Amino acid sequence: MKLPTYQFVAQIGAAFAVIASLGLVAYELKQSRDLAIGELALSVYEAETNLYLTILDAEAYNRGVYKLENNGGELTWDERKNFWRVRMANQGITIAKFELWKLGLLSDAEWEWSVQKMKESWITDPMQREIMLEGSFQNPEFIEFLNRLTADWEAERDTTPE
Repeated sequence: MKLPTYQFVAQIGAAFAVIASLGLVAYELKQSRDLAIGELALSVYEAETNLYLTILDAEAYNRGVYKLENNGGELTWDERKNFWRVRMANQGITIAKFELWKLGLLSDAEWEWSVQKMKESWITDPMQREIMLEGSFQNPEFIEFLNRLTADWEAERDTTPE
């Protein structure tokens, strides 16, 4: 081969190397962005969860738990409100996990466990079902995901003999 042929091959090789390095840089930027979004989601939901738990009246919550576990009657407004706060805090944690899972920062196994816990509380806890169905979440993707899940759970619940 002559020198111009070597130059051409070298230039083509250099061009491919530049394209490959730009691809790697773009991938690293995407990973950095995903991590930043995940951290932001965690901090927002952590602040929301802390708010709910800061204003929680633990005594009223514990009275409500005792009533529910011992068939002690209807919950008072205060007990119900504190149950709502705990459930909203749990929902915020679940939404944060959804964000992380969607970004690939939470394992599928961990997310499936969270979905199973959500399903168990949805089936056994009317208040949790009410919170989930009222749609007060700010994440449209999570609402869509939740709507698909709850439709499946409704169908499963309707076909399961008691």
